[in-house]
Amino acid sequence: MEVARGELGARPWGETFAAFALDEAGCELVVDDGTQHYTVAFERNAVIAASSPLAADSALRVALTHRLVAQTLVSAIMKQVAADPGRDAVDVIAEAAGLAPDMTLQLRRRVLAQAAMRTFAITRGAYRVTRQVTLRIFPHSAIDIRAVVANGLRTHVADDRLEADLGRFGTRFVLRNDALDTLSQYGFTLEDRPALVSLQSGATIAELESRHAELTARGVRVMVYALTACRGCNVSGEVVEAELTLAMPPAPMRSTGTFPPPTMPIRPTPNPGFPVGSSGGFAPPATTGPAAAIGIASITGSAGLGTDTMPAITINRPSRPTASPTAEPTGTPAECYARGLALLGRNDHQRAFIELAHAAKLSKDPDHIAAAAWAKFCLATDKESLAKQTRGLLSQAVMKSDSPELARFYLGRVERMLGRDREALQMFKSVIELVPRHAEALAEIRTLEARIAAEQPKPGLFQRKRT
Repeated sequence: MEVARGELGARPWGETFAAFALDEAGCELVVDDGTQHYTVAFERNAVIAASSPLAADSALRVALTHRLVAQTLVSAIMKQVAADPGRDAVDVIAEAAGLAPDMTLQLRRRVLAQAAMRTFAITRGAYRVTRQVTLRIFPHSAIDIRAVVANGLRTHVADDRLEADLGRFGTRFVLRNDALDTLSQYGFTLEDRPALVSLQSGATIAELESRHAELTARGVRVMVYALTACRGCNVSGEVVEAELTLAMPPAPMRSTGTFPPPTMPIRPTPNPGFPVGSSGGFAPPATTGPAAAIGIASITGSAGLGTDTMPAITINRPSRPTASPTAEPTGTPAECYARGLALLGRNDHQRAFIELAHAAKLSKDPDHIAAAAWAKFCLATDKESLAKQTRGLLSQAVMKSDSPELARFYLGRVERMLGRDREALQMFKSVIELVPRHAEALAEIRTLEARIAAEQPKPGLFQRKRT
């Protein structure tokens, strides 16, 4: 039974998308761009299933992108998927590649998230919503809506759309007190903390940019947009409660897919931790307690929003056993490297450095050394004193690595964090020379070029022209 329909562009898509997830009864959204259909299922503040017709969003392509399957297995996997179209592609890949259960779950969540985020790239078309869910639902694969919205904006929404949609929200944004316990879900980093503190007392976009030069213009807009769309901010003194009106009263969700709906409350996965271009991973769901219901877990560690030192903002953590952050890593260098990159994606720089340093020590691989150097730099309170050593390690990695764009990108981030915008811009451009579609480097270039242009002195009204 159809309960809602509308046209894309009638309102900010992030707000529309989040409104369906915030509907407690659950529903399925189908987006039609005129030629293809994209489907997302929601329940209890989470995305529980999603599908995209694009090859770029297929399970095999996602597995290849994140190096979960070898290129040599691609042909065999494609044949198996074609021979048994009713079987889940993730299961086929996991079997062929010998993925462990946790890696299989990580892949499944990445595929789900990427398909759901793809709807943010569609600017024209229509959508409809039904109570009946037709997609296959896999237990424990749900992802918190805040993470999907924030990463969808980061990945697929251009700067002009961000600007236009924010203008439709209002001008002044105030962080809601009841949103404090969910901040870790958005993927905010240590750099975002001061801006979040400013939002507690209210600020405009211009005020946030002027007060927090450490953030990019795009980063500020994504932060405010995501918070507002997910009802974490009040706008111009009014709470943004623009819920979509459904045509019928909420009804229990039914699934016609192969898997029945879960009998236990769905626990949205904490922030998937994969900002554009990163190799971050996913954390397991919280185990018990009210925090589990909204997916808050201490995945950000001492360097993320989960710390107790953040001024005026306290994040509640669920009590669950965790490994000691100083424990000696186990496994092969490749396993330590993969875990370290996943922890970097979650901004858990302390544990990331331990894993990456161990991998670098065992393997001497330049990529491992570069990632460990970057994690150590992120941890440092006095970054100036560590800058020379970090530049040296990253420069060596550039010379020795088969994929030097990684170390070059880290070098660009180092220079930007130190306020050396022109040097950072040059380094990010060198990344694009190697990887023309490097999304994060392209975003950094746009932001830095705009900032540098804004800093150029303008001729005075009575300034004489030189002859």
